[in-house]
Amino acid sequence: MLRPTTRVCHSRQDTDLHPLKAGSAEVKFDKDPARWAATPKFRYKLHLELEEKLSAIAAYAPSAPVRLNPEVSSRKAVVASGVAAAHTREILQELGGWKKVAFYQVRQPFPLHAAFVEHLLGSYTDILVLEETTGVIEMQLADRKRVKGKQSGAVPRVAS
Repeated sequence: MLRPTTRVCHSRQDTDLHPLKAGSAEVKFDKDPARWAATPKFRYKLHLELEEKLSAIAAYAPSAPVRLNPEVSSRKAVVASGVAAAHTREILQELGGWKKVAFYQVRQPFPLHAAFVEHLLGSYTDILVLEETTGVIEMQLADRKRVKGKQSGAVPRVAS
């Protein structure tokens, strides 16, 4: 799934491409109201299945955010995703902040990796979240005293 955002659509970056694997999926659709109809009769079961899937995705290790400057010891952290992460990295390096604050790049904004949330909230006193469009990462961290971003007003909700 691709989620193009304004800044991503107006940016560019070199990307390493890996060989594509040929797919062999058979196209098939089974009419199954218990699977596809979110009526009251089936909704509870479907909601349970959805919660299980989201929990599994949030525990999937390859989707965990990456610490880009692990040598830094700090009680402050910056968390960014998408093209905002690339811009933030450049700015931190140019202004000397790269060696002063922990910097994490989020690869999967939702659901946010569960172990990362625990680590972040357990390790840092101040957390700045920089993300494009809606504050999805900030919303999942839900600690208004330490987490700053669009929801808290520390970062503009709309940027030019």
